[in-house]
Amino acid sequence: MPLKPELFRTDCEACYTPMLRHPSFAHYRTWFRLVPRWIQMLLLLAPPALQAQFSYVNNGAITITGYTGAGGVVAIPKMIDDQQVTSIGHWAFYDCTNLTNVTIPDGVTNIGTCAFRRCSNLTNVTIPDTVNYIEDGVFSGCSSLVNVTIPSGVTKIYDNLFYGCSNLTSVVIPDGVTSIEGGAFCECTGLKSITIPNGVTDIGFIAFSGCSSLTNITIPDSVNSIGAAAFGGCASLISVSIPNTVTNLGSALFASCANLTSVLIPDGLTNIGNGMFYGCSNLASVVMPGNVTRIDPWAFGFTSLTNVVIPGNVTSIGYAAFYGCTGLTSITISKSVTAIEGNAFGGCSSLSAVYFE
Repeated sequence: MPLKPELFRTDCEACYTPMLRHPSFAHYRTWFRLVPRWIQMLLLLAPPALQAQFSYVNNGAITITGYTGAGGVVAIPKMIDDQQVTSIGHWAFYDCTNLTNVTIPDGVTNIGTCAFRRCSNLTNVTIPDTVNYIEDGVFSGCSSLVNVTIPSGVTKIYDNLFYGCSNLTSVVIPDGVTSIEGGAFCECTGLKSITIPNGVTDIGFIAFSGCSSLTNITIPDSVNSIGAAAFGGCASLISVSIPNTVTNLGSALFASCANLTSVLIPDGLTNIGNGMFYGCSNLASVVMPGNVTRIDPWAFGFTSLTNVVIPGNVTSIGYAAFYGCTGLTSITISKSVTAIEGNAFGGCSSLSAVYFE
């Protein structure tokens, strides 16, 4: 039943007139005079304004520590309590599955650990150029996130930053970045290509592991270290060129890259690590550089190699190093080799010729 104006007695003006005179109502006085009195009363007698959506800490600058709003499209305020918002705290929006779009205001310099972790319906986030630090796992588990531009002031892609962002198709990494840490893009199954800027010196453990749609990647000359399984499970990756500046390659680096057909190994590498090419079922040829002294266990297990020449400086061939290479027909072993461990050539059912130099 609709409310009737006559239900509001004129003596109620005693309630709302002092309110309108209060300084905090200065902006509303003119507007209130333009609407009927009964509507004025409804507005004044309505429930109080919505409770603050953001919890925060004020230490002369504001750090957002939590969110209790309805979600959807959210703009984080630039100012609270007449203080500038400068930081998004650790876990501030954790598991806010109702968020779809977030705008972070200018002036924010830091986004804390796991701040938006598991915001599974978040599709877009706008990060201002004032942000210099985006800490561990900030967007991990944001499975609906499509694209992100990382601000130019960021110098490190921290651990697990985009872990499990399965719909992420593009990321712009700024030129100032020097390190991509462990798990940074792990399980980003929608990511098809990425350019690593010149200046990055290390790529961490499982950094791009499980990026099953990644077809190509450019590794710059500035890189000197690539961690274990950094590209493991990148099933669509076809070819990789690793620059000669790289002196350290982790184990299982390209394990289960089923479509990898060619790889250029850097000249300075001294060992082919454990399981480096394990399960690269389409890898038919590889040239090992002359500086290699060791081929570790399972290094080429279950690949499609047909002919192998062991370089002249190799002294040991590890356990099951070429196990299951059913297309391998011949292998040449240099005189430098002093140890061949068990099952080094086990399951090589087509092997018909072994040559010892």
